[in-house]
Amino acid sequence: MSCRAAGLHSFPEDLPQGVKHLDLSHNLLQNLSEGCLPALGQLEHLDLRSNLLEAISGPALAQLPWLHSLLLGSNRLHQNYRDNAVAFSALRSIE
Repeated sequence: MSCRAAGLHSFPEDLPQGVKHLDLSHNLLQNLSEGCLPALGQLEHLDLRSNLLEAISGPALAQLPWLHSLLLGSNRLHQNYRDNAVAFSALRSIE
């Protein structure tokens, strides 16, 4: 499913069940936290390139057990690099 360049400030809430590929690139997302993710337990590929991401939480990533592809280029993750690094330890299936 593509929500590319849709001007989103938050994750879309009306995603259909069972989405495996989600493109949220080129939006205005600033953080990825546990409460902002809808039920995306089947998600395998998440593209978050070219957003304004500064923070990612470990519990949010832990909600994505099947995620094996996460694209994060062109964000601001360096601003909270220590906390973000801890969050990435929740990813067990990343290729």
